[in-house]
Order: sequence, then structure tokens, then C-alpha cells
Amino acid sequence: QSTILTKVGPDHPDRATAEREAVPGRFLLDIKRGGKFKARGVKQGFKEDRVSADGPDFIYYSHVAKLQSVRMSIFRPNRSRRRLAIKDVKTAFLQSNSYESGTVKYIVFVDPVTGEKEYYRQSGPIYGEPSAPVRWEDTLAPYLVNACDFTRGLNEPSAFHHSIRDLVTLLYVDDLLLDGDENDIQWAAEAMDEGFACKDTEWLTQDAKLDYLGMEISQDADFTYLSMQ
Repeated sequence: QSTILTKVGPDHPDRATAEREAVPGRFLLDIKRGGKFKARGVKQGFKEDRVSADGPDFIYYSHVAKLQSVRMSIFRPNRSRRRLAIKDVKTAFLQSNSYESGTVKYIVFVDPVTGEKEYYRQSGPIYGEPSAPVRWEDTLAPYLVNACDFTRGLNEPSAFHHSIRDLVTLLYVDDLLLDGDENDIQWAAEAMDEGFACKDTEWLTQDAKLDYLGMEISQDADFTYLSMQ
């Protein structure tokens, strides 16, 4: 509700429309590998009428970094002083640009305790929505290009390179892998914090591993390691 949802109560002028058009939502519980419990409200996107929701010509395809691109960055030769770090955007889809003018969507959740239906009007995409991944990509990619002066890859659209700083950023939805000099990574992390609500930057060191895309990245005095155990 702090980003995209506006509650539609019984007396709200949109209530009848919400009851007629709202797509059901569900609450999902996940236990992360680190032991944290995470709950998230998502839309049952498969029940959404895509033509009426996004228009008949909407393109849902979105890009993510290829595994070979991640490996090439992690195992680059002659790494020297270059470091690796991760920047994670908090609930990224909820920070996407607002819908186009004229686009209105509704979602309904059932209170797990009382069983009461709670209707909300959306001003932007939510998790589970078919259009959410590409809407997030269309929010973040222009920010990196226009606000941060990165150049976007043509054959790898999820790879961004800053030519002056020689800094590489790989995108996998809301997970950014940063490869470059420590000061340049810090600059990019601060730029992300200015544009979006993000988690603290995680750095790869000999004492701290990175958990990226289900892979464990570790390092000692001589080598960098990648494990998918």
C-alpha cells in the first residue's frame, strides 16, 4: 500500500467496478536458504484477461542475464583490483513506473483470519502479474542508461557497461551483479539507492560469500570459486 495499492472500501466509488474486474490475489510463504521467512502477496496472473488488462499488442518478453555472461564476469582473467558485489532491489516490481494513462487494474485478497474480501486499485504492476517483469525492465534499464551513463548490451541486453569507469553490471530481474573497482561499485550502489529502495550492498571477500541466482560465489587469496551444490 506504500507503493501501488489503494484500498477500495465498501463506500469507495470504484467498489462495484472492483468487485466485477478484480483478479484474485494470494499470500505465499517462502523460507529462504539463509533461514529467513518471507511472505508476499501476489496476483494470480493466469486469471487476468491480458487483452483487456494490457492491450492486444502488449509484448510480455523480458530479458535476464545469461549464465555464460555471469560466468564470464566472475571468472574474468587478470581481475587484479576488481571486486564483485551484489545489489538487490527491494520488492522491485512494486517500484516500476506507473501504468500508462487509462490503464486501471484491481486485485482482491481474502483476509486469512476473517475471510473478508479486501479490494485494491493498482497504479502499477504487482508480483504474479504477466506484465510485471517487462514493466520492471522498462523502468530499471532506462535509469541505468540515462541517469547513470551505462551503455546497454545489444547481444546481451541485461549487461551494462560504464566505459569511463570500466564497470560491468549484470541484471537478473532485481538482482544486480557489479564487477569493477571498489570505488566505482560504491558509486553505482549509491546511484541505485538514490533511484530505488534497495538492500545493503553485499561484497565478495575471503570471509564473506555471495549467494547469486542459486550459486555460491567464494574467494580465497588465489582463486574465485562458483558452486551450485
